[in-house]
Amino acid sequence: MSKRIEELTTFDPSEYLTTEEVQKLYIEEAKKTGDQKFLSECIEHVEKAKKIKLTDL
Repeated sequence: MSKRIEELTTFDPSEYLTTEEVQKLYIEEAKKTGDQKFLSECIEHVEKAKKIKLTDL
């Protein structure tokens, strides 16, 4: 049985960036692409992940 579109959620990478080590690796891999826009988006994901972690305390 497939989900209806209304039930699907948007993938949010920040939900999986749960440790500083993972965040660092994520940024390092983004840098390797040479794509500045992509790197900026990844940095935003890390910043959001840090905020999520702080609000969960």
